[in-house]
Amino acid sequence: MGIYGINQVQTLYPGQTKNMLGIAALPGTPVTAANETLAASQASSPVVVASQPGFHPSTQRQITWRVFGNVAGLKLQASVDNVDANYQTVDTSAGSSGPEVRIVPAEHSATPGPGLQSTAMVVSSARFFRVLNSNASPISATVDITCQ
Repeated sequence: MGIYGINQVQTLYPGQTKNMLGIAALPGTPVTAANETLAASQASSPVVVASQPGFHPSTQRQITWRVFGNVAGLKLQASVDNVDANYQTVDTSAGSSGPEVRIVPAEHSATPGPGLQSTAMVVSSARFFRVLNSNASPISATVDITCQ
């Protein structure tokens, strides 16, 4: 798994937004927002999405991720255990001149299944999310993620 992503592994709670790639601007400082380069076939640092107690299933949620930088071929991947071989692609960016907003519902498929690591792609059972550069060359972009 790549060690890319200036952000360390982060925990994402409902309603929060976290960068998976890119450097966020800090209010009141000279630091400005900037893209981050991700090498070909490498993944960003993962974001851990916290469970939501009281819901059924307890991790039921919708994932929204945005790509800034007009980049096609970035794959949003999810896993229940943060094992590199167990990450499954749940969405792929198409490339857009403006911010590309991508929404992945909790139930990615109408087919019932035991969990994310099946063809059902049940995102609600995932804990770890990352972005994989599936392009043959490095890309420069900012990618953020939020959940509801």
